[in-house]
Parts: sequence; structure tokens; C-alpha cells
Amino acid sequence: MPTASPPELSQLRRLGLGLGLFFVLALCVFGAAAAQNPAPADAANQAQRLHVADLNESASKLARSDPDRARTIAEQALAAAIRIGDEVGHIESLHNLGRIARLRGDLELASTRLREAQVQARRLGDMRLLARVNNSLGITYELLGLDSEALDLHQQVLDLWQTLGDRSGVIASTINIGKVFEQRGDYESALRQFERARDEMQSSTGQVEVPPQDRAAVYVGMARTQLHLGEAAAALTQIEYALDIQRQNKDRIGEAGSLAVLAQVQARMGQVIRAFTSYQKALDLAAAVGSKPELADILGQMGRMHLNAAQSSQQAHDSHREQMLADALEYSERALNMAQELGAPRNMMPLYQQIAEVHEVRGDIRKALDAQKAFIAQSEQLFEEQSHARYALLESRYHAEEREREIGVLRTQAELSERLIERERSFRRVLVVTVLLALLLASVLGFRYWERVLVGRRLQQARDTLREALEDAERARKRAEEADRIKTEMLGIAAHDLRNPMSSILGFADLICSETHSLQNAQRHAGVIVNAAQRTLRLLTDLLESAAFDAGRVELRLTTLDLSELVGEAIERQRARANAKQQRIEFSGANNALVRADADRLHQILDNLLSNAIKFSKVEGRIEVQVFNTEHEVRIEVRDSGPGFKSEDRRLLFQRFQRLSARPTGGETSTGLGLSIVRDLVQMHGGLVRAESLGENQGSAFIVSLPHPGRPPLVAR
Repeated sequence: MPTASPPELSQLRRLGLGLGLFFVLALCVFGAAAAQNPAPADAANQAQRLHVADLNESASKLARSDPDRARTIAEQALAAAIRIGDEVGHIESLHNLGRIARLRGDLELASTRLREAQVQARRLGDMRLLARVNNSLGITYELLGLDSEALDLHQQVLDLWQTLGDRSGVIASTINIGKVFEQRGDYESALRQFERARDEMQSSTGQVEVPPQDRAAVYVGMARTQLHLGEAAAALTQIEYALDIQRQNKDRIGEAGSLAVLAQVQARMGQVIRAFTSYQKALDLAAAVGSKPELADILGQMGRMHLNAAQSSQQAHDSHREQMLADALEYSERALNMAQELGAPRNMMPLYQQIAEVHEVRGDIRKALDAQKAFIAQSEQLFEEQSHARYALLESRYHAEEREREIGVLRTQAELSERLIERERSFRRVLVVTVLLALLLASVLGFRYWERVLVGRRLQQARDTLREALEDAERARKRAEEADRIKTEMLGIAAHDLRNPMSSILGFADLICSETHSLQNAQRHAGVIVNAAQRTLRLLTDLLESAAFDAGRVELRLTTLDLSELVGEAIERQRARANAKQQRIEFSGANNALVRADADRLHQILDNLLSNAIKFSKVEGRIEVQVFNTEHEVRIEVRDSGPGFKSEDRRLLFQRFQRLSARPTGGETSTGLGLSIVRDLVQMHGGLVRAESLGENQGSAFIVSLPHPGRPPLVAR
């Protein structure tokens, strides 16, 4: 091979040095240009974001005048925001859908949508957007009857608006705080809040744009509280202000509510015909926009107006008075039907009392007592729903805190990763320069090469260590989350669900003490006390049983038993409950149906299944109980004639504290633990449990399979 002469070597060196300097310079210039000239924003994406913002603005404006159209637009905005990754548009869409659901009376959907928006707004860190979402969520809590939670959230939002210097937001939160006081019956405190909002609004004229619905809400709130405080003339002035604002801005939902308040004022002032006309206009508006909460409220008020007029009549048997009572009953029952469609016990309770009062005035004591019993049942249902709402709120708060902690961990990881990436980039820059200079300095090339290998190994070790640490932390977090969830559910049940039966026990015990001359009433009250104590005992028993499973303290005393005999005994224990609902239990046993089991625990399984069938079967229904002895297993099937369950209920059947779509036919209560205890006990015996249903109103069947004595545990097929 020919060798280069000294002049050629000199030229090659100069050429290599020139090329090396050229590449280094080109690299520096390219890096500087890339740093100073970022890629332009995607114009198409920006246009789509503006389109989402326009859709959300339209939905917000139409929410109170055309809720159906507003919901359609908001759903379009949500789909578009998710498609293009627009976080702000996503939150605004959820916020609009939550507000619209609240205006239509679907409080459960409203709460779900708004909590989703709350979590995303908190993660985004947009405090102004978070305040708006929390403002709507506080109103929803208020409608759900969670007054304390609503007041606390409204106060937080008020503090946030004051920190942000947003006077319009301050006015809105002050109005909401006034509404909570009004709902509690503290009308003087409510009036002070509404007057404070009015003064703030008037002092901000020309400086701050207050939304029309908030301006109207100030005067409506003042009118309602002044009416409760006996200031009818002042209330009339305020409600006329509110109506002017609502009509100018085509707020038809707000106008319907204000017309109902106007009718109350007119009735208080003795203008009964005008009051009836105002109520009729309010009904027409509420029906036009499909606002069922407003319709139910207005119908109930009209029933109350006719009842008051009848009670003030001087003639006890006047035909006009009888007609007024008939109208009062008709409007009250229409309002009750509307409230039942909404599934709102809080709205139904005063209507049951009002209907009871109408029947009492008419002299129909039996129907009055029936309405009063329905009132008591609705009060229990309201307490149960408020308890579940509080559980959901606690759970959402817990998950929000968990997400905040996770976000903090992710941020720390991101910072660590960024530092590692930056270090790697620095090393790469050094290596690139080294490679370019290697044309001149071969010895440096080798040194930098081995340095790069060493750095890569260290980075890989750091990544492996970090990944293992994160996996260990994630496993620990999940274990802690599950333990804390169970603890929270147990404490929530003990704190809330025990309060209602204990209150019933104390209340009816006081009645027994005070009604010394009525043995019949004392016996009836004692029966209520016994039922409440039994509900308390069942709840405590299920809670302790569930806790024992979690702690692993349940032990089985196994003996060989005849399942058919045990089923017969269980049926006799439940016979009285079935007879009370005029239900027929049909039993078909099997010969020699032997199992290896704990007799007490097997009784517990059978009692739970039979009690569940009686609870959900209709009055005069039929319950079929069959025992089969096959080659592979001994099987018991309990089939009821109840409402069955939907496909979406199937995954919740044997889980703790779950509410299904079906409801007990006799108003019985449920802890939500019975089927989960059945599942755990059956599995401890090596058996299987499953449920079947052909659909709604087709009944359901619960099937327990146990192995023959000496056979291995059954496995799911």
C-alpha cells in the first residue's frame, strides 16, 4: 500500500482540521437557530380550539332558556375537546353538562360531571376555572341536601374570588351562601347575605359585568326571605326587579321561578285571582323549557295556596270550600308525581305532609295517616341518599388527594428525568464534539468513547433503580388505598347509617313516656323501636362480620350435614316475614344432599339468600327454593319474583356497599353487605355462588354450589 508523503499528510491534517471546525461551527449555528426559532403553532388545531370555545359559550347561554339544545351543543364541544386534547375546552364542556343536568333535576349526573371537571381543573392549576366549577358543585350539593358541605365549598370559592380580585365571582358566591342559609330556615342571615350581594353589585356598576342570572338571583333571594319575614310589600318590589332582568335576557327558567314567588306575594296580600294567574304563567314557562324541578315546586305551591284558602273559609261544609280542598289535593298529587319522577325525596317530603294536611281537613284520617307514613319513609330514604352522597363526596376527596400526591410524585420524577436527560444531552454534545475533533486527535476519540459507554451504563442503572423504586411505591400505595377505603366505608356506615334508627328509637321512646294513657299508641311506638333496633343490630352484625373476613378471623367448624334439612329449617325461620308480605315459599329438597360445612355459617348463607328473596319479591309473590344432588356437587337455587337486575348491576352484585337499580318492595333497608358475606362464606367452604336474571321484572335466582364431602373445592367454569 503506498504511503502519504509529508506534504500530503500536512494537507490531510489541514483538511481534517477544516472539516472538523466546519462541522462544529455548523452544529453550533444549527443549535442556536433551533433554540431561537421554535416551530409555529398548528393553525388548524388553534382554529379547532376556538370552535370548542364558541360551542361552550353557546351552551352556557342557552342553558336556562333551551336546556335540550344546550346539552346537545355541550356534548359536541366535549367530543371535539377530547379529540384535539383541549384541556380547558374539556373542563368547560363538563361544567356546562353538569349545570344543564342540575337545571333539569338530574342531580346525580350533575354531581358526577362537575366532580370530573373539578379534578381536571385542579390538575390544570387554573384557579379561576376551578372557582367556577366549585361554585356550580356547591349549588348541586345544596340541592342534594348537603347543606354543610355546600356552605363550606361556597366559602372556599368566595375566598378564592377575593384572592383573585374578581368582584363578579364574590357576588355569585355571596348569593349562594345566602341560599344555603335560606334553605336552613335562617331567613335573617340569608337576607343579610342577599343585601350584601346587592350592595356589592350596585357599587360595581360600570366597573364589573355581573351575569344577568346573578343580578336577578339577588332580587329573587331578597323577595323570598322578605316574604318569610312578613314583608310582602318589600318582596313585591324586589321580585318585579328580578322579572324585568329575566325577561330582558330570555331567562325562561328563572322567570318561571320568579313568577311563582310573585304568586306567593300576591296570595299573601290577598290577591288570590292574580296569584292564580301568575302560577299558571309560571307553569306554562316551566313546561315549555322542560324544567321538572320548577314544575314540581310550582304545583306544590298552588296546592298550598288552595289549602290555605280552604282553611281560612268560615263555612265548614261549604261547597266552594270542598272544591278548594279538591283542587289542593289535585295540585299536591301532581307535584308529588313530578317529584317522584325526579327521584327527589327532599322535594317529596313536604308534599306528603301537605297531602296529609288536606286529608285531615277533609276528615279522611286514614288517608292522612297513610300520607304521614309515606313522609316518614321518604325521610329515611332522604337520609340514606344523603349518606351515600356524603360517601361519594368523601371518596372523591380522598381520590383527589391521592391524585394530588401522585401528581407530586410524577413532578418529582419528571424533574429527575429532566436532569438525567439534560446530563445525557450534555454528554452527547461532548461526544459529538469529540467525534468531530477525532479526525485530528485520535487518542481523545478513544477516551471519549469509553467515557460515553460508562455514562450509558450508569444511566441505565439509574433508570433500573428508579423503575424498581416506582414499582415498589405503586404497590405500597395500592395496599394503603385499599385499606383506607375499607376503613372509610366502615367509619362512614357507623357514623351515618346508625344515626337514623337510633334517632327513631329515642324519639318513639319519648312518645311512649309522654303518652301514658294510650296503651295502643305505646304498643305501636314500641313496635317502631323494635324494628329500628333490629335494623341497627343487622347493620352492626354485617359490619363486624365483614371486618372479621378482612382480618382473617373467621374459622369454620366443619361437620357432615344434610343441606335439605338445613334449608327447611331456614325457610321456617323466614316464614313469618314472607307471610307478612303474603308471599308463598315453595320448597323442593333432594335426598342425601350431604356437604362438609359449618352449620352456623351455612345457616347464615341461607338466611341471607331467603331474606334477600323476600325483600325484593312483590307482595303475594312466589319464592322457589330447590336443592339438587348431582354427581359433581350439591346445589341450592333460590328464585324470587322480584324486579330482577340489569346487566350493569351484574358486576356490582357481590361487592360491598353497592346500590343496585332494584329496590325492596316493602320499603325494607339494606346494608349492602349481605351478598358479599354470602360470597366470602361460600368460597371458604370451597364452593361457588352466582346470580341469574332474564332482565327487568323477570325475577332473579341466586345459586350456591358446594362440593361433596371429601371432594376438592369447586372451580369456576
